[in-house]
Amino acid sequence: MKRKANTTPLSKEIIIEEALNLIADKGVDTFSIRDVAKRLDTYPTAIYWYFKNKNTLLGEIANKVMSSVTPNCSNLDWHDWLTLLFQNYRDAVKHHPHIADLIGGRLLANAYQDPRLLDGVITALLEANCPPSHIVPMYNTVIASMCGFVTMEFGHLPKENAGEWEAKLREGAEKIENCEYPNLVRFLPQMMNTSFILRWQNGYDSPMDESFNRYVDVFIEGLKRQINELNKTP
Repeated sequence: MKRKANTTPLSKEIIIEEALNLIADKGVDTFSIRDVAKRLDTYPTAIYWYFKNKNTLLGEIANKVMSSVTPNCSNLDWHDWLTLLFQNYRDAVKHHPHIADLIGGRLLANAYQDPRLLDGVITALLEANCPPSHIVPMYNTVIASMCGFVTMEFGHLPKENAGEWEAKLREGAEKIENCEYPNLVRFLPQMMNTSFILRWQNGYDSPMDESFNRYVDVFIEGLKRQINELNKTP
């Protein structure tokens, strides 16, 4: 028996919301228009009426998630604006499981970014006295830094044999010899499941708040120093 299509009116917003739910449940790699249609009890052709292909839908999803990232505060100092930008981006990813894989790792999202974000970053750099000739590499540094930590923190985990994976990680750590790696062995108990490369949970279950805050502080201070050095160069 053929499935009867849903008679409830669709909209771009409804489709995007359901697509976000699907990504949260299954991740980006297995995402398909067909699955979105199935969840909405309609036909794939109905989805294509609003989005010409999967990449278009994914781009709009990225745009929706990023729409809340750009700070609206115009009275902030440049470094406070960038700090809030980083925090907003992390919050957006934190509230949408698996979305870091889309925003941080797919070039197609570039076409859908809010111009306010791009202009805001450039404005912050100019207010920081960044020389115009260095705006592009500094802009790239800001965007890469905004995405980098968060993409690693909230990267998706393998769904199968999670317990076996944790056990192997623990077993491997226990075999590290103190005589060869004394400093690592010293701090290993503190690092297990709280540090990159030594985790079996991601940021959704084990947030890295303190590390993220330190990361942002180090980035801002490094950016200040870099710009000061650039302005000393003839």
